[in-house]
Amino acid sequence: MSVSGSRLTKFRHGWAVIIGNFGMGHHFRRVGMTDEAISTCGLRAELRELFGIGTYPACRKCRRKNPAPSNVRTCMDDLRDGAA
Repeated sequence: MSVSGSRLTKFRHGWAVIIGNFGMGHHFRRVGMTDEAISTCGLRAELRELFGIGTYPACRKCRRKNPAPSNVRTCMDDLRDGAA
C-alpha cells in the first residue's frame, strides 16, 4: 500500500492517511482556518500529518457518512472546494 502525492496542507475536506498511522484512510474536515482537521469518526490530526489516501483502505465509519471518493487512486475531493 502507498500514499499518494505530497502532504495535504491546503484543503478543506477529503480522504487522507495520517503519516505514521498507516492503518487506514479517513475522511477529514479542516477546522475553520486552523491547521487542524477532524475525521468523521473523531480522529484529530494536524494538516502537516495528512497525505492522500492512495491505496490504503477507507475507514468504515467514515465511509458510512461520506460518499466514495471520486478518484479511487488518490481518494481526494479537497481541491473541488477551491482550495489551492
